[in-house]
This record gives sequence, C-alpha cells and structure tokens, in this order.
Amino acid sequence: MLVLATGLGVALWRSGVAPQAVAAIGVANAPAPLFLAQADPDGSLRISPLAVIAVPNGRDLQLWMQLPKDQEPHSLGILSAAGSTVSLGGPPVEGTRLLISLEPRGGASSGRITGQVLYGGTLANR
Repeated sequence: MLVLATGLGVALWRSGVAPQAVAAIGVANAPAPLFLAQADPDGSLRISPLAVIAVPNGRDLQLWMQLPKDQEPHSLGILSAAGSTVSLGGPPVEGTRLLISLEPRGGASSGRITGQVLYGGTLANR
C-alpha cells in the first residue's frame, strides 16, 4: 500500500496539487486501498473514498489519528461516505497511523475507539 500511496502522491504532485504526506487506507493485505489520505503542510487532511463503502444503519465511520509516540489514537471526527477534510492540529508527522472504526451513530462518545477498527494506513512524506 505504501508504494500505491507514494505513486498517488507523485501523480498529485505532478498535477499541481502537492500534499506533504499521503496514506493509502484499507484492510491489511488487501489488493487495493479503500481511501486515500492527503495531508497538507497547514495540517489539513483530506480523506477521499476510492470505493463505495456500505455503513450499516445506526452506525458511523469514525476517523482516528495515532501519532508515532502516542499510546492511544485521537478522534478526528465522523467520516462522511463522500470523504472528509479535517485538521490534524499541525503539520503532518510521518509515521502517523490513520484508523477508521465502525462506531454507533454520532461516534464514540468516550473519546476512545469502542467499535471495530475496519481500515488503517500510515502517513508517509512524499
């Protein structure tokens, strides 16, 4: 997946859009990622779906960030099926894990992942 993320980052860079870091987010050992994450130097993170994701009624996908030195991931909010743009709170840090969990409608109220982590990926600087 890292090769795919790097390739997508190069393609975006050549098109004039230059994210600082990218990640392919999906299921481990899957043939293709389900989301592309692009982080800009200003800390904005765009998550774009690369496939149609079915979410059960009464549930939401929640995006989480786990910095390399953190023990616990931090919520970045609910992830729209059409994609989302959120703030990382600063420039992207290489090696940051992005996780997507299936949570009750409205997200995990405890501030911790309560549902199953479905997808993951790691930010890599281009």
